[in-house]
Amino acid sequence: MKFSEYYKIANLESEELLMESISIDKDYIGLQIANKDAYIPLNHNANKILSSRSLGDCTGKWCFAHNNEVKSHWNSITKGGFVPLYIVTKNKKYVIIVDKRDNIEVFDSEDRPIAGVPGISNRDILAGKDQIEKAREKLMAA
Repeated sequence: MKFSEYYKIANLESEELLMESISIDKDYIGLQIANKDAYIPLNHNANKILSSRSLGDCTGKWCFAHNNEVKSHWNSITKGGFVPLYIVTKNKKYVIIVDKRDNIEVFDSEDRPIAGVPGISNRDILAGKDQIEKAREKLMAA
């Protein structure tokens, strides 16, 4: 086996372990939106894991997701009442940001703003408002 093959396998296994290291309701909230899996991270570590290949087939390049230097950016977003919500489809991942007034912004995995997630309306997203508010309270209190 070549090192590059080993590295891919080892890296994939470590990412799978990362997803197992976070707990529902403690580190993230899981929900269904328009029959798609959705996740709301409740802390910076869970946010890094949910945006990685540990969940879905791609890694998102969102500015608040990956390294410890951006933890202050994560804190400013969540303390400001913004709730990040990840939608995972078969081969794509999106982040939806919901503010206190239920305004919605959507970004693709390259961190580009887009009009929305295919097959999901703002109404579908806001159908999970109870979970979004529960997450907002936890994020702002942390």
